[in-house]
This record gives sequence, structure tokens and C-alpha cells, in this order.
Amino acid sequence: MANLLGISGAAQAKAALPLPTAAQAGRPRERGAGRGGTAGAAVGFWAALGLPRTDFAAAATPAANPGGSPSTEPPPRRFASAQAALEALLQRGRTLGEAGMVARLPVQGYLEALGAVLSFIASHPVLHTEVNLSAEMCGAVLRVAQELSGSVPKAPGLAEPLFVPPPLTVQHEEAIRTGVLLLAAYRQAVRQVLRGPKAAALRTEFGLENETPTRDGEQVAAGIVRFLHAAERYPEVLGEARLTGPQLLGLAAQERVLRALSARRQSEATAAGSGYRTQVLHLALESFFDRYSAALLVRMLSQPEEQLRGLALAPRSAVPRSGGFYLPDYAACRVTDSGRLVF
Repeated sequence: MANLLGISGAAQAKAALPLPTAAQAGRPRERGAGRGGTAGAAVGFWAALGLPRTDFAAAATPAANPGGSPSTEPPPRRFASAQAALEALLQRGRTLGEAGMVARLPVQGYLEALGAVLSFIASHPVLHTEVNLSAEMCGAVLRVAQELSGSVPKAPGLAEPLFVPPPLTVQHEEAIRTGVLLLAAYRQAVRQVLRGPKAAALRTEFGLENETPTRDGEQVAAGIVRFLHAAERYPEVLGEARLTGPQLLGLAAQERVLRALSARRQSEATAAGSGYRTQVLHLALESFFDRYSAALLVRMLSQPEEQLRGLALAPRSAVPRSGGFYLPDYAACRVTDSGRLVF
């Protein structure tokens, strides 16, 4: 029956990018975070830059008041891990791309400046409490830069490229809707004949108690496979539900279509030549530099010379805005009463 229905196997494995060569100057290797990898760049890149390690946990602890009573200001929010920071950074790039934003500067300028910027952040403890410049976020942006430059960590389990799936195509969305409608209709037909407590085990076999997802093509395909396997084992139930062989063959064909579309989307999510993926990574890298410049404008008011030196490290456009003045996109940021930087 399985051969007749033509149930497909697991999705094709993602193609991994080749292992990198020597580390590029100013952009040392770090443990990144991809699909199947854990980012360890939260603390490791300080040593790679030749700078003393910084105790970020201590830096994030609110200092006591001169009078001896603890500070009432809440500590700044931090990412739980470099993996969480990387996911937030990639989501920021996706959000900017979906909003129609385009990168202002070529990616090469950001890649060349990143090493000096990370060194500057590491050597100025006043910036370490800023969540957008935390060790976790610095490790995340370093992983994004490595991906853009083609330098992937050699550590076991980290050689896989970052997973940035493109939006669903119209064809993929239509295939998902068709699969959902077919599966829901056939489940309902079987549900009509499997009533009562004695049929609870059979309802579980057919997956009738599971909610049908409406946006995840892989889950819809998995639900179809489960239904077809149960149909193979209990053909008498299909007879009572008046489901025919051609109907099941059509359902199996829809499962194959969903598997193929999902495999293509996963391949594009890790392909170095994917335009959408490159755009998201580029926007994510640019957003880090915007937040870096904004943090310097707020956190280093008492160190104007160092502030200017740090701002000079970030690449900027040579074309002035209207009126002859440079107006960076981060000029709209503000600081809350608790000291947090908000965009």
C-alpha cells in the first residue's frame, strides 16, 4: 500500500558550505549559531581580539548607591544566549526587508570596519551594559559577518550555514491550503465513523485529535503521511467512510508536492547565492552599526574624544541629506527613564 501511495521519505539534507580558510584580519573566528549549531561567541571573541576578557555579568549588575542602599533601577535586559541574540538580529533584518528597506552602504564597508568596532566595544566597559552591544550581540553580528564573507567556523557542528528561509511563494501557500483542505475533509469523513470511547485508539492512529496547521507545509505533509499509514492498516475504516483509492492517491500526491516545495525552500535558506538571504544578512549587519552609533551618542557623553573616535570607525555615506547635513537613521532613537536605548 505504501508503494502504491508513493509516500515520500524525509526532506533532503541541507547542503553545507565549504569549511573556511584562515581567519580574516579584524574578524576572528567565532562559534556561530545556525540551524543545528550553538553560538559560543558571547565571550570567546574577546580573547581572539587580543583583549582582556570582560566580566559582563558583573558589568550588568546595578551598582550600589553611595549611601549603601541598592539601586532601584532595573538591570538592563540581556539576551539569554548568543543564539537568542543571533535570532533577534536575523529577525531584525527580516523585518527591515519586509518593510521595503534597502541597505544604505555596500556590505564590504561594514565587513572591513567590524573588527575595529568590536575592539572598541571590548575596550570600553561603559558600552557593555547596552543590550545591543552585549557580548551575545557582538558574537551574533560576528557570525553574520563570517557568513557574508564566506568564512564559516571549523568547529564541529558549526560548519552549517545560517538558516534564513525566504517567504512562502504563492505556489507554496496554495499547496499548503490545498493539503489542509483535503486532510481536514478526509479526517472529518473518518471521524464520522469512529465515534465513541471504543474508537479512541483508532482516532489517534488517524491523527484526528491533532489540530491541522495552516502555515507549516512540513507539518501538513506529516499529518497526511500519518493519515495514509493509518489508512493502509485499517482499510475497513476507509470503506465505512466511503473514501476511495483515487482520493487517497490524490492526497499522497499533495504530500509529495509539499515535501518538494519545503525542500526547495530549505535549500534557498542556506544557499550562499540566495538574494533574499544575502539581503537579510546585510540589513542585520547594518542595523548593528546603527545601534552601535546610537549607543555611543548616548553612553559616551562624558568622553567626547572617545565618542568621536568610536563614531569614526563606523562606515557612513559620503552623500549628505537635504540641507547639506548628515542625518543618520538612528537619530530618532531615545532613552527611557531607566536608561534603556529605544528605537
